[in-house]
Amino acid sequence: MDSVILTEKLTKRFGDFTAVENISLDIKPGEIFGFLGPNGAGKTTTIGMLLGLIRPTSGRAFVLGHDVQTAPTEALRAVGAMIEAPAFYPYLSGRDNLRVLAYASNIPVQRIDDVLAMVELSDRAKSVFKTYSQGMRQRLGVAAALLHEPQLIILDEPTNGLDPAGQQEMRDLVCSLAERGRTIFFSSHQLHEVEQLCERVAILKEGKIVTQGRVAELLQHNQGIMVQIGSDIEQAESLLAAIDWITDVERRDEYLFVHADGDRIAEINALLIGNAITVRELRVHKERLEDFFLEVTGESVSHR
Repeated sequence: MDSVILTEKLTKRFGDFTAVENISLDIKPGEIFGFLGPNGAGKTTTIGMLLGLIRPTSGRAFVLGHDVQTAPTEALRAVGAMIEAPAFYPYLSGRDNLRVLAYASNIPVQRIDDVLAMVELSDRAKSVFKTYSQGMRQRLGVAAALLHEPQLIILDEPTNGLDPAGQQEMRDLVCSLAERGRTIFFSSHQLHEVEQLCERVAILKEGKIVTQGRVAELLQHNQGIMVQIGSDIEQAESLLAAIDWITDVERRDEYLFVHADGDRIAEINALLIGNAITVRELRVHKERLEDFFLEVTGESVSHR
């Protein structure tokens, strides 16, 4: 199978409001794919269309090689999903909650212990759900999504409300699932997590994909070397701009931002010192996904 998720100009309108417009994705087997965007960008609507919960106005969505609208059973048979906060019976144990789901879906109950072990809840399987921490509740939600051994797992904000330890546990779980051959569609506003977990991402704004690609390549364009000059910044700028392997030199307050490979930092230092220019600071600058997100969406981190 070439693509686990393939969408072609997927669009959803609610009356005069366009929630999602021309979303085209191509997600390959074994990927952890990051799906990012501010609140209201269209992430949940897109997920709803992928799961057959929302009918698109136009465009098509294929999951595991099947059209979600014309062949929903085939498309979704091997898909597991956790959307927002998982809901369980509060007075049943974790194991009994999974048993209810297994019976409803005709899944062998032996599978329950397997998924509890995967999410590291075996030792609390007999505890009632209402006593679980937020991190345990999220992991039980993932366990429920794993019951039928899906090939594709869709996770919508799986670390919402978790403390740092819980976030790390969830990251480790997602990585372990990918190592077992699952494809993960990871919708999140936790940008540092996505940067750590995902090789490729798509970023939405107002229902449209503003950019997508490999994280390393998206961040490449704004990587370079920051130089703080102690004297004659104009001379330093002229010297650096004349070097053929430096593509550009920008003034950023008291710094010069040099568009060059970080491996050239020693050569830049030698050039400036050799021309009697005082260098106060010299460091490689690498853009974070958070900075890139702000740049392409115009949204602040606190507003997501």
